[in-house]
Amino acid sequence: MSYLLTKSELNLQAAQFLSDKNHYATVLHPVYYSCLQLMKYKINHSLNIDYKQQATEASRDYNGNSHAYLISKITKKIKENKGFRAANEFERDIKGLKELREQSDYENKSVVSQDVCERAIRTAKNLILTINKI
Repeated sequence: MSYLLTKSELNLQAAQFLSDKNHYATVLHPVYYSCLQLMKYKINHSLNIDYKQQATEASRDYNGNSHAYLISKITKKIKENKGFRAANEFERDIKGLKELREQSDYENKSVVSQDVCERAIRTAKNLILTINKI
């Protein structure tokens, strides 16, 4: 059993639930982490890089920035499999979700809109489809 895969699925469900309940400010955190956890899982199970090695590589090559490491690894694999354009689209979309999550979590800004949340959930679902094809 993979706890990361389960958590990824639960985070996407939580994002949808929160959106359905009009708790928009809290949607972006789980929607982003659903993708991040799936990337970590796929790197382990599809690229055969165990979690300890992932942490070592992130520490060594990305100054401990595990998010940058995961995004880079998956983007490179997409580029190998589907080409430059697909890789750029993936990287743009996952970084966009990350930026929205950071704004929602840390910035003293107005409440996130329903439209932003709906687009974020759609984007995450598309990213998940892409990640699952690796």
